[in-house]
Amino acid sequence: MVENGGNIGKAMIAAGYSPATAKTPQKLTDSRGWQELIKDYFSDKALVQLHRSLLFAEKVKTYTFTKNEDDSFIKEVIEAVSQNKLVYVRKTNVNKIAYYSSPDYPIRGNALHLVYKVKGLYSATKVAFDDPYENMTDEELDRRIAETEAIVKRYKASQKPKSLA
Repeated sequence: MVENGGNIGKAMIAAGYSPATAKTPQKLTDSRGWQELIKDYFSDKALVQLHRSLLFAEKVKTYTFTKNEDDSFIKEVIEAVSQNKLVYVRKTNVNKIAYYSSPDYPIRGNALHLVYKVKGLYSATKVAFDDPYENMTDEELDRRIAETEAIVKRYKASQKPKSLA
């Protein structure tokens, strides 16, 4: 699957499955054997550890200061932003480059989305519709239809052009 960019259908063909079978990969992925294989390769413990690391993902960023800037001031500036942590200051002939870690919010957001989804914290979209005819008997519905048809007939009659006599 990795060699085929995560595409299960392509991976199935590469593994010797027929193109017809590969068109419906859920036949494979819904099988008991597939589920056992997934459990072997991705234990719950490993998945939780990986997911936890994603929830706290960071990336290294840089910011350039003048070469005369004091390192303590650089640290103060970098760490003034919530959750930034200065890692290293590299001095060059021209300037100082501050390397710092910062939360990787897109990765954290995706990981958080998965937590909510797995825990069932997203509510299904509910659309409320009150059907005024739901509890009516067939006779009541027939009477309403007849009343509506009579109203439509009167309306159409009132829209006919008057003759010029």
